[in-house]
Amino acid sequence: GANSHTAMFIRETRARNTGYIAVGIVDEEKTRIGRTMHGVRIYGDVQSIPAVVRKLERKGKKPQRAILADDRI
Repeated sequence: GANSHTAMFIRETRARNTGYIAVGIVDEEKTRIGRTMHGVRIYGDVQSIPAVVRKLERKGKKPQRAILADDRI
């Protein structure tokens, strides 16, 4: 989800040049969909992951990894 862990991951991967590039975020809070976090778009909820991956693939940004950032995990 779009939370403080996600923000930290995006900031740290950029600052440390880790090779990870965040291409999209999914979040259960529907009011966040369409917004961005540190320039990374929030595309939809967990159920929409297959559609989000297809959309990103069409844009040439197919995800290679999924990173889970949730306070409940």
